[in-house]
Amino acid sequence: MEIVNVNPDKIYSFKYPEPNKFKKELDEVPEKLEIPVTDGGSVGTYFKIFDKKYLPKDLHNFFLNSLEEVLKSEQIQDTDIFITDTWLTISKGDGIVHHEIPKMIYHYHANSVLSGVYYVDAPISTNRIGFVRPNPHHGPQVLCQDGKNKLGPDIYGYQDEIFFVETGELLIFDSRINHGVPKFDSGTTETRIGLAFNTWCGTIGHSRCLSLVKTVDYEETRN
Repeated sequence: MEIVNVNPDKIYSFKYPEPNKFKKELDEVPEKLEIPVTDGGSVGTYFKIFDKKYLPKDLHNFFLNSLEEVLKSEQIQDTDIFITDTWLTISKGDGIVHHEIPKMIYHYHANSVLSGVYYVDAPISTNRIGFVRPNPHHGPQVLCQDGKNKLGPDIYGYQDEIFFVETGELLIFDSRINHGVPKFDSGTTETRIGLAFNTWCGTIGHSRCLSLVKTVDYEETRN
């Protein structure tokens, strides 16, 4: 496990020892819903939402073990964490990712505690993801020496943190951290596939509060 600080949060990175193991199996999972990206994404990018029961068992266990390491590192005890929903982001086309976007568009995940993205196929060295915290609309406010209030995300040196990623890499982060894929020219038309997931903890709230998510005991698919 590698930890990278994105002040004041952390991004946790893990590597699966057999990075090419799940490509074919995940490519064949049946989708519940397929959504094309229309907000400035690259041509041919779409989301393939699928039931987590189709996650390969070894990969599911890798996710859960990694999540438990994160909880341990954060000194969070006496809780069970489980995956609630899963989807693939598949980018094909002319090799230009987010070609119509002048800068990175961030988003965060509601109804989740920790989120993760596993790179099923990141065929080139320029594949990347960016993080920034906090939400620019909810930045801290401090009283400066000139007696004026300053509001914004850059008060304490908040900046975009860009990660270059590779096939078989898993990133786990607080679901409230804003993140997104920056514009870049991959120089290739090879397909880029990322598997994203959200989670919930068994001791937080009640499952009925998880809108549009059907939760089941994760032990069903675990050794």
